[in-house]
Amino acid sequence: MATLDSIAKLADEVIFQELDGEAVLLNMQSEIYFGLDPMATRIWELLKSHGQIRTVAKMLLNEYDVREDDLQRHLLEFIEKLDSKGLITIQGG
Repeated sequence: MATLDSIAKLADEVIFQELDGEAVLLNMQSEIYFGLDPMATRIWELLKSHGQIRTVAKMLLNEYDVREDDLQRHLLEFIEKLDSKGLITIQGG
């Protein structure tokens, strides 16, 4: 289970393609497509750059007008969904 202290590692077999602020992920092993809206695309980019979920949450808080507890809850739910689809692996936490 992901926590703010976890690190999300992007799966090597996932291809990321951005299209006008939104993106599509494709897991080449499972052939599962996963669409990302602009906020989810931003989360993916931050995970790729930083990995640590707490850092991603802090950066998003600086970028979006949202309550901290709401952001953290939705971020962890999204990360769990990415993990369940085999698009990332969660380490630590």
